Formats: sequence, C-alpha cells, structure tokens
Amino acid sequence: MKKLAMCAVLVAAISLSVTSCRETKKKADEVVEGAEQVIEEGAEKAEELANKAGETLEDAKEATNDAIEELKEGAEKVEGEVKEAAENLKEGAEKTVKEVKEGAEKAKETLKKTGAEIKKTAEEIKNDTKQ
Repeated sequence: MKKLAMCAVLVAAISLSVTSCRETKKKADEVVEGAEQVIEEGAEKAEELANKAGETLEDAKEATNDAIEELKEGAEKVEGEVKEAAENLKEGAEKTVKEVKEGAEKAKETLKKTGAEIKKTAEEIKNDTKQ
C-alpha cells in the first residue's frame, strides 16, 4: 500500500511538473512572441525615422541648392549692373572730354577771330591817326 500511495504521489508530482512545464513554455512562447512584435514595431519605427531623416536631408539639400542658385543669379545681375554702370560712366566721361575739346577748339577759334579783329581795328586806328 505504501508503494501504491507513493506511486500515486509520484504520478501527481510528475503530472503537476509536466503541467507546470507546459504553462512555463506557453508563457515563454508568449514572451518571445511579444518580444518579436516589439522588435518588429521598433524596426518599423526606426525605418520610418530613417526615411523621414532622409527626406529632411533631401529637403535641406534642395533648399541649399536653391539658395546657391539665387545667390549666383543675384551676383550675375549685380555684376551686369556694375558693368553697365561702368560702361555708362566711361561713355559719359568720353562725351565730356569730347565736349570740352570741342569747346576749347571753339574758344580758340573765337579768340583767333577776336584777335584778328582787334589787330585789324588797331591797324585801322593806327592808320587813321597817321592821317
């Protein structure tokens, strides 16, 4: 009888042990499944963040390139305006020099004519006084 009771206790212990192992395995499987799900969701979030970071970098690159192009265009426009202003200044200076030369020539001619007239008048006065 003792053996029978001992066998019954042993069978009950083994039965509890097997049940406990099954439950432990089931819980372990659930934990592993939950961990896999968390890892998968984390990987998806990491991928989303990487994509957003890539998009942000592309946007920044595009904005930088646009700014560079605008600066180039502005510099070219300023350069063109400076060249045009310099050309206008040069033309104005050349025109002024030409006008001054023409004025000096006219003044010279006028002085020659006036000198000749004064000389002529002086000769006439001289001749009138001799007579």
